[in-house]
Amino acid sequence: MVVEIDIFSGRPNPRWLLSEAETARLTRLLRTLESATGEPPDPPGLGYRGFRLHDSNGSAWSAYRGFVHSPDGLLADPDRRVERFLLEHLPAEYETLRSSLEI
Repeated sequence: MVVEIDIFSGRPNPRWLLSEAETARLTRLLRTLESATGEPPDPPGLGYRGFRLHDSNGSAWSAYRGFVHSPDGLLADPDRRVERFLLEHLPAEYETLRSSLEI
């Protein structure tokens, strides 16, 4: 699965590939999320705007501030487990971005 941090304007966002094991763990995590009842916050125009996920089948997700937009609808993630998981798997070359992420 390809992970992208939506953070930059005017230049490419950081992207990396999760391993098969990491993808499997993330997929299990996504399956535990329930449908959201609230409205997700609008991301700011500049700065951290969440994580985007793309799988090999062309499906896409986005995770931002406790909500996950999935191919099947909006999911609640009040503890921001998806964002925290992705942050835990941040490659070393993007480590300097960690302080810019609002997680």
